[in-house]
Amino acid sequence: MTTMRLLVVLSIAYFGNVTCDNTRANAAQIDKRYDLSRGRSVFVMDSALPQEQVLSLKTFMATNDHWRYVLHDPHSVSKEHIYDDRNGIPWKSWQDSTLLRETDLGKTMKKIVDGVHRIAKNSTDNFQLNEIYSALIRRGDRTNLVAEGSADEEAYHIAIFMNIVWRKNAYGELIIYDDDGEILTAVRPKFGRIVIWHSSIPYIIRPPSIAQLATENVVMLQFSANLDTNLRKTKFYKKFVDEMRRPPMLESWLKEHKNVDPAELDMEKHLTLYRKNRRKHFVAVFDGLFNEDALSAIRAWTVKYGLYFFDGSLDASSDNVQWIAAINIHDFVKTDFWPIIHKIASYVSNSSDWYPYDVACNLIRSYDHTRFHLDTSHNREKEMTFLLYLSPNWTSVDYGETAFMETNDDHRFNEYVAEVVPTFGRAVIFDGNFPHSAHPPSVLHHNARYTFAVKLSYNKLLAVKKTFSEEKKHEPALPGSINAMSQLKQQPASSVAMSKVRAVVDHLGTRNLQRQVSGAGFSEEQRFGIQQESEEDEEPESEEPEGEGPAGESHGEGFPIEEFMEEMDAPLTREQLKMMNEMAKYHKMSEFAPTEERQQHEDPILKYFDEETRENSIQMWQKESGGDADTLSDYQELYLRQRLRLKDHAMGKMAQLL
Repeated sequence: MTTMRLLVVLSIAYFGNVTCDNTRANAAQIDKRYDLSRGRSVFVMDSALPQEQVLSLKTFMATNDHWRYVLHDPHSVSKEHIYDDRNGIPWKSWQDSTLLRETDLGKTMKKIVDGVHRIAKNSTDNFQLNEIYSALIRRGDRTNLVAEGSADEEAYHIAIFMNIVWRKNAYGELIIYDDDGEILTAVRPKFGRIVIWHSSIPYIIRPPSIAQLATENVVMLQFSANLDTNLRKTKFYKKFVDEMRRPPMLESWLKEHKNVDPAELDMEKHLTLYRKNRRKHFVAVFDGLFNEDALSAIRAWTVKYGLYFFDGSLDASSDNVQWIAAINIHDFVKTDFWPIIHKIASYVSNSSDWYPYDVACNLIRSYDHTRFHLDTSHNREKEMTFLLYLSPNWTSVDYGETAFMETNDDHRFNEYVAEVVPTFGRAVIFDGNFPHSAHPPSVLHHNARYTFAVKLSYNKLLAVKKTFSEEKKHEPALPGSINAMSQLKQQPASSVAMSKVRAVVDHLGTRNLQRQVSGAGFSEEQRFGIQQESEEDEEPESEEPEGEGPAGESHGEGFPIEEFMEEMDAPLTREQLKMMNEMAKYHKMSEFAPTEERQQHEDPILKYFDEETRENSIQMWQKESGGDADTLSDYQELYLRQRLRLKDHAMGKMAQLL
């Protein structure tokens, strides 16, 4: 069999046909069952939810994300700063269970739980959803074996696997243990697979393999028949989600923790390192500028309220820092950290007009793969970046240095200019055009590396305009997500097929890019490509003829996959493009007629997410401000508050589509 033929049948065998039998959600279709004592069981179901409903859930959870790093922080003195780490999964995004209960999905999951409980114990109880969160597990994570309930309480845990592409050598299996501490079963992650087990049964989700760059995504739910448990957990997580969406102001949090008056600081005495590269880009390091009490307070706020954005993509030109918690600029400049940072910026540049356009906390862990990069979009941009390290008791053996190089390339004459150990309270400021990278901690360092980062524009007007540009990047997901969920309702077969093709394209493109950034060579034929995986791609072969369906039917003229690839910006080889064309033919994608994206315009509130409407509004305010930075900054704050309310409205619309 040719390589081309093998790739096609592997794709078809791996994904199979798209089916949209909505009646499956009304009965618990059990593929495997494992029983323990006292009527406690484990159920595995591959078709209990239609795939379009799983994709809708995936879209909803990804759009309404409240990512928190929940592992125990050894430096938090208050229990209020410690969040759930029972199963050792470090990244969780909780949702309001009261909202999800009323959706079609929530009602379907309740029916499934009721069904398996009747089968396991031959009895009925009033089960209620009390917790739901999306979990991300990555290579290097150290998850825990845990039983999260008691055998005396009727409660069930549910895991729904959300990765469309997940190979056997990626690991990530759910392992269930018996009462004697031995493995009862291991369940392979498959898209849409549901595993339900009594909450008293111990389990662990094994992290992905070290070779696996992709992140495993699992949605976890808990149902209980205990009224007190349901009331307690529902109240706790509702408050938790509300607090994440609208945390206390940083200014008020820090008001009792004062720094030194900037006028009393002698910058020269605190300067411990100053270096330049051949292009005259500088880096300066300062120690002892901030009070330890104030540093601990801003760190505590970050640990407790940091709401992280996750970017799991692999980009050859970015820093590849995948967890970033944005902080409101208007709030930040009112703290007494900003006057000190402003004085540092003025000291190193002989200019006092600097103003932040981006404030965030970066979180890096041992197995992250950060990259050298520039903080500017072009070399004529006049910007600086300020860093404040917030990890106590850091030493040189913990690694995690911020490294600076002469140039941002692999030229043989390129050398390191400086490396800075991220000791607690140390401040670094540098030219935005200076190539740099935040190195991950040592594999022996199990805690996170926190860095408070402030990016500065040359003046306030430039900063406010750039903030608008940065904020716009987060907005298209809302109307796009509503449209995607609408299409999953209206055209389930085509939408599911399109999602699968996208997932395969993304999987292949990421692996190709991984090879590209690692410095591997490419032939012209394999441009940006990878050699075919031999062992990993050995899936059972399909009996279907190439380019034909189950009954040998013709599948049309083929999907315009090249345009699709161009839209996704995926670096595929010619052979991979041919494979994707065959996969598109198999799913009859040439017959698809995507619905017009008009959902956001039907709702008068969602029209404000329209790109043209938003851009016209921004341009109008820039004109009305007359170039006054303060006026434009006030509008920006109003704009961000409005967007938060619009998102609440949009998420309500999305919940209706679940």
